[in-house]
Amino acid sequence: MYIVIANVIDYRILKRYYYRKRRWDLNICCGNTNGGSVNADIVKRDVPNFVLLRDIYKLPFKDKEFKNTICSHTM
Repeated sequence: MYIVIANVIDYRILKRYYYRKRRWDLNICCGNTNGGSVNADIVKRDVPNFVLLRDIYKLPFKDKEFKNTICSHTM
């Protein structure tokens, strides 16, 4: 029960708060959420500025290319 409540608080409330702030340059594992700058995931998504990740161990970005990154609800 605790996990369900924690997930609802995190996903439904806190995530909205963070997305309103938009203080990141990369939204990795974006799902269907537009993070405001570069959005990346391992499955093709219909969001702006999308980058398909073919190999999660070799990301197609330069070192220190992004100042702030968000990665939410990823296993």
